[in-house]
Amino acid sequence: MLLPLAFGVATYLLAGAAGVGGPPQGWIDVGLYARALPVDWLTAGSGGAILGCWTSQRMHEAKQLDRQEE
Repeated sequence: MLLPLAFGVATYLLAGAAGVGGPPQGWIDVGLYARALPVDWLTAGSGGAILGCWTSQRMHEAKQLDRQEE
């Protein structure tokens, strides 16, 4: 459970070390990994949790249907 948090912190540290280019549009030179905001992490995590829950339920239903057929 600590791995996503450690990955997020490492990504932000790497982005902070990379720096930003000169104004006014220096953010264009920043890598894609550094453009993710906390809300992006939350959205991806929520979507992954919903997808995992849905997949688990479908697998459970499929097992029950197989048992009923036997």
